[in-house]
Amino acid sequence: MTLARCAALLVCLSVALPSEAQPDQSNSGTTSIRLGAGRVRAGERVRAEGRTTDAGLMRVERLRAKDADGSVRIEGQITEIDHELSTVTLMEFTVTVTSTTRILDGDQALPGLAALRAGDRVEVRGVIDAERTVTADRLRRSPVVGNPRDELEAPIDRVIDQDTFELLGRRMVLVLGVSFIDDRQGASKIGQLRRDDDEQQVDGIRLGSWGVIGGRLQGTYSTISNAALDRTSVRDTEVRSAAQVVGVADLGPKAQVYAKVEVGRSHALGSTQAPLRDLRVKEANARLHIVGPVELQAGRVRLRDAFEWFADDYLDAARIVVSADQTRVEFGGSYGFRVPNGRSRSDERQVFATITHEFNRSLVVSSFFLGRDDRTRRERPMWLFVETSGRGSQFRYWGNVAARGGRSQNEVLRGWAFDGGGALRTRGGLWLTASVARGSGDADRSDRVDRTFRQTGLEDTQTRLAGFKRIHSYGELMQPDLSNLRVFTFGLGWQGAAASFDAVLHRYRQDVPYRTPADTALLIRPTGMDGLLGHEVDGVLTFRLRTGVDLTVTGGTYVPGPAQVRPHRPAFLLKSELLYFF
Repeated sequence: MTLARCAALLVCLSVALPSEAQPDQSNSGTTSIRLGAGRVRAGERVRAEGRTTDAGLMRVERLRAKDADGSVRIEGQITEIDHELSTVTLMEFTVTVTSTTRILDGDQALPGLAALRAGDRVEVRGVIDAERTVTADRLRRSPVVGNPRDELEAPIDRVIDQDTFELLGRRMVLVLGVSFIDDRQGASKIGQLRRDDDEQQVDGIRLGSWGVIGGRLQGTYSTISNAALDRTSVRDTEVRSAAQVVGVADLGPKAQVYAKVEVGRSHALGSTQAPLRDLRVKEANARLHIVGPVELQAGRVRLRDAFEWFADDYLDAARIVVSADQTRVEFGGSYGFRVPNGRSRSDERQVFATITHEFNRSLVVSSFFLGRDDRTRRERPMWLFVETSGRGSQFRYWGNVAARGGRSQNEVLRGWAFDGGGALRTRGGLWLTASVARGSGDADRSDRVDRTFRQTGLEDTQTRLAGFKRIHSYGELMQPDLSNLRVFTFGLGWQGAAASFDAVLHRYRQDVPYRTPADTALLIRPTGMDGLLGHEVDGVLTFRLRTGVDLTVTGGTYVPGPAQVRPHRPAFLLKSELLYFF
C-alpha cells in the first residue's frame, strides 16, 4: 500500500506542475535570442558547434558569443579538393586557397594543397564574399578523434525565432539544453548557474540586469531491503523533499557572487522519530577577475572532476583559476570542509591543484593533486590522479589512474588504483559499456607500509553511461569505496528524446582477501578466505516528462558471493525521484 500511495503522489505532482514551456513569442520577429541570462543579436559574432544534418541545417549543441574580428572560421571535414582551381570544399562551403594562404598541420607548415586529402579535418580562417566563397588566410589540419562537432564562427545573419537563426547562410537550430558561453570581453557571467550535466539546463529567473536565480524542487522515495545481508530482511524506507535555490550576481565588471542553498525534510516511514529538517549552504563564494584569464575564488567552493572519482565536494577554500580556450588550471588551499550529509571536518588542512586540457574536444586529459594534513588521524596523505577521456558519435572511452602516498604516525602510505573502460553504440541505438576498476590491497600487513589504496573522501564516484542521469560507477546499492577492491562492470543503455535507461551488472572481488572490507552502504562481512564478494544488477529509467521535469526510477539487487559470511541473503533497492527545474 505504501508503494501505491507513493506512485500516486508522484503522478499527482507531475500533473500539478506547470505545463510545458512554450516558445517565447514576445521575441518573434525581433533580432535577438535569449539564452538563460545571456543574449545574442543579429550581426553579433558567435561560434556554433554541432552536427550538420542531411537537410543542411546544423543542430547546435554549444554556442559561444565572440568578439568581432572581421573574419570567419569554419572547422569540419574536407569532402572535395580541386587542385586546378586551388579550392577545397567542407560543409558545402567552397574555400579558395591562394599563394598567401598558410597551410599547416598543427603548427608545422605543409608544402601546399597537395599535402591535404579528402576526409582530413581542417580549420579555416579567412573572409567570405557575397557568393559565400571563403578566401582562406590560414588552413590548419587537425587530427580526427572520434566524431567531433562541426564549427562555424561568424556574425549572425538573422534571427528567425528563439531556437533558430542563420549563420553564413545556413540554418542553425538550438538543441534542448544547448550550452551557452559568453566569451566576449567584459561580458557578464550571470547566466552561469552551474547546473550539473545530468540536470535540465533550463533558463533561470532574471533579476534585472545584475543577477539570475534558478534551482530545483525534489521529491524522493527510497527503500532498501536487507542491507545487513542476513535473514532479518529489515526494510528501511525514507521519503525526502527538498528545494534548492541557486543564485549568481555581478558586483561590478570584475566581481561576482554565487550561492547554492538547499532546505530539505526527510522522514523514515514506520519510525516514531520526528522528520528531520535541514538547511545546507552548499556553496557561497565570491569571484574576482584579476587580470586576463586569471581570477580568484574564495568562500565555500565546489571541487569536482568529470568522473567525480577524485572529488565532488564543498570546501571552505581560496583558489586561483586560469582559463584559456582549451586549458584550465586551478590551485588553492582549504581549512576544513563540509559535505551535503552534514559531516564537518575543521581539523584538516588541504592544498589542491588541477589542470585540464581539451584536445580538439574529443580527447580530454586532466591531472589532479591533493595534499592533506589530518591532525586528528595524525597522517599526511597525498594523491595524484590522471584522467583521460574522449567521445564520438558512436563511442566513448576513459582511462583513469591514481597513486596515494604520504605518511601516518606509524606507517608509510602507499597505494594505487585505475578505472578504465569504453562504450560502443550499436546500429539499433543501444550503448554497450564495459569497464574494470581496481584499488590496491595490502598483501603484507606485517611491515610498516600500508599499500591499500584509499580514495580522498571527497569523491562521489558518479558518472553518466547512456542515460540522462549520473549513476554510481560501482553500484547504486553497494556504493563501495575503491579500496582493496576489483569491480568489473557491464552495461546496456539507450537514450531517446524524452526517455533513457541504463541496465548495469557489477562483479566485486577483493584485491587481497581480508576480513575488513572497504566502506560500503551494505553490511559486507568477508570471510577473508575467498575474494568474490558478490554481484549487483541495477536499472535506471528516466522520463523527461516536459521541459524542466524529470522522473527517475532506480532498482537494484545485490547478491552476496562466497566471500560473505553465511547465512546471507540478497539486498534490494527501489528509488523514485521527481525533479522540477526552474
